[in-house]
Amino acid sequence: MARACGLDSGAATRTVDVSVAASVGRRALVVDDDQVLRRTLVRLLRKAEFEVADVGSGSRAIAALEVQAFDVVVSDVQMPDGTGLDLLRAIAASTSTSPSSS
Repeated sequence: MARACGLDSGAATRTVDVSVAASVGRRALVVDDDQVLRRTLVRLLRKAEFEVADVGSGSRAIAALEVQAFDVVVSDVQMPDGTGLDLLRAIAASTSTSPSSS
């Protein structure tokens, strides 16, 4: 069974079962300016059978999201060109205005 660990807003670690998501060919986008951490996350997600794309900045993430849909976005909180929260707001804004969301 594949598992991934993440941090919630209270900074407590929780474990999420990703085996169901992996079995249906989910796509993930990893966004982090730290190349070593980004590559590590990519490897872990690929082991869990996700199709993974990775970028090193928030602006590149937004560009990638304009071209392809992702089921999961794993983002650094602080990057040189913005924060993970800025990225989340951009994703939410684009999702709420897309024709498929109505």
